[in-house]
Parts: sequence; C-alpha cells; structure tokens
Amino acid sequence: MKICNGVGLAALVLAIVGMLTPVVGLPIGYVALVTACIAALGGDRGLTIATVIVSAIAFVFFTPSLWMATAGRMTAEGGGAFGLVVLTVILLALPVIGIILNSTGKLVLYGK
Repeated sequence: MKICNGVGLAALVLAIVGMLTPVVGLPIGYVALVTACIAALGGDRGLTIATVIVSAIAFVFFTPSLWMATAGRMTAEGGGAFGLVVLTVILLALPVIGIILNSTGKLVLYGK
C-alpha cells in the first residue's frame, strides 16, 4: 500500500465520521476533502472519488447549516452565509482538480 492510499483511506473515514457527527460534521467534512486532495496529488483516485461522493451526499442531505445558508440567500437581505456554500463547492471540486493535476503531471506529490 502506497502512502497516498493510506491518506485516501483516512480521508474517506473522516468523511464518514463527518457525515455521522451532528455538530462538527461540516468542519470534519472540510478536513476530509483537503486530505482527499492531498491523496489525489499523491496518485490515489478511487478513494478520492469515494470521499468526494460521500462528502457531497453528507453536505446535501445531512447538513442543515448549508440548507439554512442557501435558504438565507434566497430571502431578502440574504446575509453573508452564502460564502459557506461557495466554500463547500470549492472544497468539493478541490480533490477532482488534484486528480487532474496529478494525471497531467503538473503537480505530483510522492513521486511517480
């Protein structure tokens, strides 16, 4: 097992724990996505994609704070909670960008 596979497995475990944890699930999910990006830059693809899918499901179905941020933006005087949604979308895209950068050879961790 290469080290990037271990980092990818850690990211997947963090995503699952973040999905099941009520109060701090969103920050744990964010840490899982950053860890998945590191794994993607190391060459791991399968666990990285699984982490992105689990995190997306967790954010859409199990995170009421994102629902409130989206609903607050739709009302008059939406407030600044929309940045939470933007941060979530950026962090969901980050591991996919890491996979693309690794496959093109532009940014590679741990050597090939």
